[in-house]
Amino acid sequence: MSISSRTCLLVLLLVAAGGAVWGQADAEATCERERAELFDEVRQRRSEGTEVRQDLIDRLRSLIERYPGSAPICVGRSREHEAYLYVMDRRYEELVSITGRYLEGPGQHTSVRSRVLLLMQRGYALDQLGRTLESAWSFYTAASMADEAPVMYGGRALIEAGRVARVLGEFRESESYFRAALDLIDDSLGVAPELPDLKGHALTSYSILTDLQLRSAVTDAERDSLVGLLATRTSDALDVLSKTGQSAGYRSVVLSLSAVAAAHQGDFDRARAHVRQAPPLAREAGLLAPEAPFEALIAEGRIAEIAGDLEDAAEAYNRGRKEALRNQSPRSEALALEHLGQLAERRGRWAEAADYFEQAVERREIERDRLGLDDWSSSAFATMQGPYRGLVRTQLATGDVRGAFQTLDRTRARYLRDLLHYQDVRETLRPDTRNQIDSVVEKLSATRLAYLQASSASDRAARRLETSAYQRQIEELTASGPEARQIADLDLGALKRRLATEERTLITYFVDDTRSTAFVLCRDTLVSVPLPVTRAMVRERLEAIGWPWRPGHPDPAYALPPLYELYDLLIAPVRPWVPTQKVTIIPDIDVATVPFAALLTAPADDYATAPYLLHEWTLTTELAAALIATDEPPDKTTEAHPLDVLAFGRSTFGDDRSTWNTGATIDLPNVEREVRRVVSHGDAEMFVDAEATEYRFRQRAGDADVVHLASHAEANATLPLYSRIALREDDQDDGIVHLYELLDLRIDAHLVVLSGCSTAGGGRRGGEGLIGLQYGMRAAGAEATVATLWPVADGATAEIMGAFYDGLAGGHGKDRALQDAQRTYIATHDGIEASPFYWAAPVLSGAPTPIPFESGVPWWGLGLGAAAVALGAWLAWRLRFLPAHA
Repeated sequence: MSISSRTCLLVLLLVAAGGAVWGQADAEATCERERAELFDEVRQRRSEGTEVRQDLIDRLRSLIERYPGSAPICVGRSREHEAYLYVMDRRYEELVSITGRYLEGPGQHTSVRSRVLLLMQRGYALDQLGRTLESAWSFYTAASMADEAPVMYGGRALIEAGRVARVLGEFRESESYFRAALDLIDDSLGVAPELPDLKGHALTSYSILTDLQLRSAVTDAERDSLVGLLATRTSDALDVLSKTGQSAGYRSVVLSLSAVAAAHQGDFDRARAHVRQAPPLAREAGLLAPEAPFEALIAEGRIAEIAGDLEDAAEAYNRGRKEALRNQSPRSEALALEHLGQLAERRGRWAEAADYFEQAVERREIERDRLGLDDWSSSAFATMQGPYRGLVRTQLATGDVRGAFQTLDRTRARYLRDLLHYQDVRETLRPDTRNQIDSVVEKLSATRLAYLQASSASDRAARRLETSAYQRQIEELTASGPEARQIADLDLGALKRRLATEERTLITYFVDDTRSTAFVLCRDTLVSVPLPVTRAMVRERLEAIGWPWRPGHPDPAYALPPLYELYDLLIAPVRPWVPTQKVTIIPDIDVATVPFAALLTAPADDYATAPYLLHEWTLTTELAAALIATDEPPDKTTEAHPLDVLAFGRSTFGDDRSTWNTGATIDLPNVEREVRRVVSHGDAEMFVDAEATEYRFRQRAGDADVVHLASHAEANATLPLYSRIALREDDQDDGIVHLYELLDLRIDAHLVVLSGCSTAGGGRRGGEGLIGLQYGMRAAGAEATVATLWPVADGATAEIMGAFYDGLAGGHGKDRALQDAQRTYIATHDGIEASPFYWAAPVLSGAPTPIPFESGVPWWGLGLGAAAVALGAWLAWRLRFLPAHA
């Protein structure tokens, strides 16, 4: 082809392309004129009824069909209006179907603005249909585009993502989204006249979060602080919100919350004035803010209740329930029922209260089932505990001890039990399906790590929605849906038989601001013992003990008086009902960090001679009674057999090139000694420092009977899935074992020992306890764990662990072996070295039954080894008393 021919062809192509662009621009302009005229009519006539709205929908569809591919931006805007009208008519199934098809097809080529808005409309519809996780997916997808969208729509997406996180119990995430939205809005506030209302929307959502935190506050100081914060945030929102359109609805909600804050501050005139202003604004907003009337009615009830006007409160809550039913909102109805139950309880109407709480529980159970194996499940269920706890209180008030015990256990370790079910199902699958799951798990792990490294709220949103998608795939592959996860009622008969076989007593704590109780169960009795304690009292005593319950530098000098006070509050009342020396404790969330072994049975002022509960009871803890109950008695064989012990230890950190990134991490000189002592029993292997790689741990941990990990560890209270322990990096892995990685392993060990710092700690979750590394090991299948309640000193830990394994080798149960090791430590130390700080951190959770060992060295060798370890520990502690595992 000649140059001139090529030139002509190029010109023709450019002309054709230009014509296409010109044609599309012309189509967009024509479509946009029609759309704008139609939208004006939508705004004017949207409230005239269903028939009018359907006519408008039909006309929008006609417009869309005339420009199927030539005007994508105009079509996207028209879809926004169509979706909006579907929401007004509550045609949620149709809306989900239409937006889904559009977003997966040509809609992906439209503007970011339209994609964000349609995703939010779809998310709202899914939420109304009770499809919680799909709803979250839509909102988080929209938030992940916040940085690309116009500020008005990016800000709204971040606010909605914050609202979803709030509903799912992820309060830290929720707060981060609201702050990101406020930052985005403030950066453009001077150039966009509509942004003040959006800022008011963000502050409204932030205020709702603050109110939720206020409802769960423990101490008066916390409550006072949150009331002040709520008053400030609602005041800021009222300063910027207008009184028309959707903003009128937000203003109504803010006035309701402002009224609640004023009532808490004793200003009832202001509270009643604000709550009277809310309903007219809610009516003004209409369908634009459907939850506003409900919020106003609940606020009215709360204010009346704070003022002591119980009849008025009941009337307001009942109207709130009717409003929730009218809006077809089970979540709101559950909240109204919970308020009615609490009010009936306060008035002594026990049967009425129980009925309200039972109805609320039914609705919460539906919500919980929908959450499945998702990371959000445990935190979301933690926010649903109110009606269960209310039902426990009413059952106790009417003498139904058995019912109260079983209701309480329904709230315990539900997510853990779901994870264990998933592990069991996974083992029965065909190899090809397991390979598919392994592939998804690999992607899930990489996405979680990417979440940790995300730099913005929208990046985190993108990672969260990917995580949720992978977890849904895993549920589909394992058929682990709600029906498969149904949990049977607790078998009290089986539980009693198990306790009788072990000669053990179970104590389950229920610590509440209204009615605190300990349930005591043994072979033939179940009693409830009233306790003279509140959540605030427990927290105050723990803080009085010292660090780490209160801020400050590490200090081994624990105060003894509060340890006796906690005994007096938690143990003394139940002692007459405990016939056995062996005791298993299921702590409520507010007593999860109580060091029960270190509680004093009488006042004392000397660490070495103090009368610790450790000297009288052989203790273990558990997460739920249902995890104990079984018709199968523990293995009573006394014949020793070789036992696989797998021990990992890391002692040096100066050359750390992994992703640990904690700065100057100190070395742990006693770790190798600890690990060598551990592997002196049974058929054992140890891997120290360069050999203690994460890859080797993953490959070997599933086959061992006992797994021991000694290294730096970190409990992450705000992001518990990222609690972690440091091993060595290699070509395969980064050397850091996170909790989320443990959830995808299978570890069928009799025992996992985590001797690092605070390995029993983690995120506080009502119903689940502390979600940390020990929780992850249990979820992976371990029968029991030994983990630490606070940062420990590696010399003392090495000494205690060595003695603990000696006890196991001698045939003792895990609980007795740990008890003897801790008692021996106290007996061989004095002064500050005998402080509970050094010996009380390790706690046993799970099955306490013995593990038969066949020792790998002669007993005289063990004795010499024990003496050497004791001497080395004594010398080490004369030089250094502060904690080293961290």
